Amino acid sequence: MGNQTKWKLDPFDTEILAVKSYKYSGGRTESSGEFRSVAGKLGAGFYTVFIPVDQKKISILEKSRFSLINIRNTYVLEYTASARRETAKNNSISFSKLARKLTQEEMQVIAEPIWKVSRYHSDRMISDEKSLLLYRRWVENSLYNGYANDSFVAWIEERIAGLCTVRIIEDEGYIDLLGVLPEYQGHAIGSYLMEKATAYLRKQHLRKILVVTEGENIPANRFYQKNGFIIRNVELVYHCHEQ
Repeated sequence: MGNQTKWKLDPFDTEILAVKSYKYSGGRTESSGEFRSVAGKLGAGFYTVFIPVDQKKISILEKSRFSLINIRNTYVLEYTASARRETAKNNSISFSKLARKLTQEEMQVIAEPIWKVSRYHSDRMISDEKSLLLYRRWVENSLYNGYANDSFVAWIEERIAGLCTVRIIEDEGYIDLLGVLPEYQGHAIGSYLMEKATAYLRKQHLRKILVVTEGENIPANRFYQKNGFIIRNVELVYHCHEQ
């Protein structure tokens, strides 16, 4: 198998960002020119690599014009952890499955706080307009186009306050999108949404329940640890933009 097979075209990013977007699927790096030569063969595009903290690979990427964008942590739910229940501080908060279609404005409101801590937002080579559209479309596809297996919503006086979607990939469950509007944070909404999402996934008898978040997002890391998740993997995220 040649090196080119390690790069996978991401059709979703390609459509939204309007440039061919590839992700590296792994494998050993044998020479300092490997990433640069592979990108050259595929042509102009947006290239993403997720790697463990390995100095040799870091050096190879940096010599190949890749830039460190951020760090991402993968957490796994500790099944033996006892559920940490909290009481919502606002009696007007209700939790339910999605009962009506969200407007484009509501999807944007949910997407924005998630987007602000994303690797796309950290990459100044990607416009805010395109990267925010990517997250708004992610919310839309999760809710209405089959990307997520299920979703849970928090409402305050008929206004959306938070959202959590879940995905099942083979025998693993993922907390996919989790966002609470800034003005409603501090009311245990995130913990309630997490509780409902993990309860749903537990019923599927999955091997693991995981969540991926940016390492720089300290509040999110604290939140997942508080809710019974333990860190399993730390990766560096590198981007390269080939003109």
